[in-house]
Amino acid sequence: MSAPVLRDVFGEAVTGYWQGDRATPLIVRREDGHIDRSSPGMWVEQNLWPAEAAVLHRLHGHVLDVGCGAGRHLLALASRGFRVTGIDRSPLAVSLCRERGAEDVIEGDVMEVALPEKNFDTAILFGNNIGIGGTPGGVIRLLARLRRAVRGNLVMISIDVTRTRRRKHLKYQQENRAAGRSPGAMVMRLEYGDSTGQWFSWLHPGPVELQVLAAAAGWSVAWMQETDNGPYAAVLTPADD
Repeated sequence: MSAPVLRDVFGEAVTGYWQGDRATPLIVRREDGHIDRSSPGMWVEQNLWPAEAAVLHRLHGHVLDVGCGAGRHLLALASRGFRVTGIDRSPLAVSLCRERGAEDVIEGDVMEVALPEKNFDTAILFGNNIGIGGTPGGVIRLLARLRRAVRGNLVMISIDVTRTRRRKHLKYQQENRAAGRSPGAMVMRLEYGDSTGQWFSWLHPGPVELQVLAAAAGWSVAWMQETDNGPYAAVLTPADD
């Protein structure tokens, strides 16, 4: 029996949008059946979320964009004069980055690719991409890898999912707590048209949890700005060696 083909669902979605499909949504399906539908253009159009634009003054030098996707941040930052390198595990998204003119992109999983030590001045985890770690242990590993690759700060945008009133989300968070998991833990998969991806873990650490995870990976939370509805920004600086 042949191994199942792993679909690059995210890459298919952003490529489809770039090629003119404005109708097919990218679906994020959580294990409990909850779904979010979004236009893939959310990850393609060259713009920054307000929270991201508000922390650009925290970036300097050579920037590493972790989970660069279709190049939304790469292009937006380059247009503002930043030198930026991206990394993403989606072959189709990386190909689209290069087609759009963002050629300094590494194709590979940031959790596995060997990054040069102290090669970058700043790293960004925009778009809630700290979730790439998947679990608290995975986030520590992700942050530790970036600690070795970055000379300066790590700037991130995430979300405190506990700041919700939706019963379905609160129930999911309570089930996580009862099972000994972080309330921000998720298991989900991506769907686009006829393509269905594999289930994977994601983590939205809250502000307090972030401080614990960052410290375990050699970082200190130097600055944080929270909002009433969940999104927050943070700057991590290297802890004393």
